Amino acid sequence: MTMFKTKTRVVHVKTEKLYEILSTPDKCFIENGAVPAYAYTSLEEGINPRIWVRPQSEMEDGRFQAQDEWVKARSSGLAW
Repeated sequence: MTMFKTKTRVVHVKTEKLYEILSTPDKCFIENGAVPAYAYTSLEEGINPRIWVRPQSEMEDGRFQAQDEWVKARSSGLAW
């Protein structure tokens, strides 16, 4: 089971930058070791954004939050 689905908008908590999930760990792997991963892209880079790949364990350890959850937490005064 994955935390984020394809097309989910996520916020990198430390930088507050916005990204969109392109592929999930059921279909995306890092070649060396077949590590389940997410592929995602920046929504702030314009017409040719880079595509990033990060292990599932790092994407789901609190570094990223779904945009809607992040907005709710910020508006209620909760800090991540």
